[in-house]
Amino acid sequence: IKALLGSLIFLLSFSYLADLFIFILPDFSDYSYIVRVGINIVGLCILLFGIAVHLKIQIAVHPMDVYLYEVQRQVKSVALGTYIAYFSGFGVAILFGLLHGSIEGIGIGTLLTLTMSGVILAFYDGVVLHRLFPVIKTPQINP
Repeated sequence: IKALLGSLIFLLSFSYLADLFIFILPDFSDYSYIVRVGINIVGLCILLFGIAVHLKIQIAVHPMDVYLYEVQRQVKSVALGTYIAYFSGFGVAILFGLLHGSIEGIGIGTLLTLTMSGVILAFYDGVVLHRLFPVIKTPQINP
């Protein structure tokens, strides 16, 4: 029940925090394409670091993070498991878009997430987190 309650609190608070960041951050649409790509990459790295920590400590885990972790564990690879999990989620989104009659909201951020997440998460898991959290023992998955 503790894990369920933690996940529920996470789910309820996440959308409010996302809305807060949308409110705080400026509109980047007037920036050059290269700057927007750079901002996307920095944001992706920050988000993936949070996900890597979240997977490491296993507290208030989002359902997609549970799926991501289990796929990584099953294939015994952080990078490959991440790609499988994210591409399968992307495939479901495309399927629902096709059923709805339109596919929207897929841009450079989506493409960067699909192509870079596995490598970045593997780096965080294999290098960074083992130095930051050496005492936390979670099942080791090959980067």
